[in-house]
Amino acid sequence: MIRHLLVERAKEAFQRGAQAGKWASEFDLSSLEVKRCPDLTLGDFSLNLAFLIASKVGETPAQVAADLASFFTMDEATTQVIATPEGFLNIHFSSTWLFSFLERLEKEGTEYGKWSIGKGKSLFIQAGVLAAAKEVSPNQARILIFGSAIARLLKAIGYHVHLEARVLDHAGVSIDPDLSGLRVELDRLYTTSSLHTQSRVPDMTERLKESGGELFLDGENLTLQLVEEIAYQKQQKERNYNHYIYLAPQNQLKEAFWRPLSESFGFQPQELEFIGFAPLNLSSELSNWTPSLLSHAILRSDPAQPLSLDLSSCLLEDDSNPLFSVAYAHARLCSWLRTAQSAARMFASADLIADLKLLDLPLERELLLAIASYPDHLLKAAVDFAPQHLLTFAETLANNLRQYVTQHRIIDPQNVLLSMARLRLIDMQRQLLSNILFHLMNIDAPERFPTA
Repeated sequence: MIRHLLVERAKEAFQRGAQAGKWASEFDLSSLEVKRCPDLTLGDFSLNLAFLIASKVGETPAQVAADLASFFTMDEATTQVIATPEGFLNIHFSSTWLFSFLERLEKEGTEYGKWSIGKGKSLFIQAGVLAAAKEVSPNQARILIFGSAIARLLKAIGYHVHLEARVLDHAGVSIDPDLSGLRVELDRLYTTSSLHTQSRVPDMTERLKESGGELFLDGENLTLQLVEEIAYQKQQKERNYNHYIYLAPQNQLKEAFWRPLSESFGFQPQELEFIGFAPLNLSSELSNWTPSLLSHAILRSDPAQPLSLDLSSCLLEDDSNPLFSVAYAHARLCSWLRTAQSAARMFASADLIADLKLLDLPLERELLLAIASYPDHLLKAAVDFAPQHLLTFAETLANNLRQYVTQHRIIDPQNVLLSMARLRLIDMQRQLLSNILFHLMNIDAPERFPTA
């Protein structure tokens, strides 16, 4: 939401400059970047707009930035636009406007930050192919957990999502994999044998042979498993989803092979997405990991990168372990709120209202900006199929919260109004972490730790 707002404001300022004869009205602004300012005294967000124009008009970025700043309009959100000597445009937001996001979070709860851009669109995700065995391999677990997470993210931006995995149940083998130790939510576990009972595999075999067989398959052997996969994809295409996402190990994906083959029987290029997974190595048996810990460790990593997870390291209860620090931050916020409830007499007067204007510390502004920017992070994580982006955001939030509750007194009987404002902020930070961990990533958001 913030990013969209700033991009629109930047484009409006650019057009006003063009109308004033400062530059041409046609420029490629696709590389426009919106980033957080590293120092809040300089601004809240920074734009690189001047750099996109300067080289085309023969001026320095600083000169163009000064012109652009004069074409920005101030409103209830934006209070100041500063052109830096380097040529960046630093945007300062109104505190009142930032408070409105906290109030929205209070009102909307778990629905806060969700989008509707996928409304009316359906999406299919195949979370790998499983062996007909009780035990799931670490690599299969990684794909299933990731698939389940991106399904939840895409639902959060409005898509209707169908998530399934396929089981290779050949030769009468009908053992369903045991997924009880994983945090996955499949809509269906599809059996490969049904492709045979519906005559889809024999029909596809004949079709491929008639269309050139081995030549058509670019040197791939026309194996039974390959024909089954082709028949399976063809079946999904007949269900008329708007988008199809296929998750598989990198050594099996072969997008250069599958994409043209898929397009040959009806898929459009923009409908298809292939995500390849690097190997996962675990220091301990899969059964020794709690479902929540395994999900958290897997989802904070890039699936394209090999991943080695050490159980003892993931169980460390100190700030060097990001899995612990995020969960502990949520538990500590809950602890503060319980303390406030036990001291409720301090807030007994009905005349007292938590005045957010008292939240004027840099760290408090940082936490308010996190609430305001959360919808943008959720959207990016969903459209990029990158749950790790949202967990990185949660880790940064947890670090800022640790500093905040360590450096500042949250509950002060001598300053009841400030205490109420800070507790209100704390409560919404708790809600934000709960939304990310539990409601989107399906990771435990504990309310208690022995040391919290």
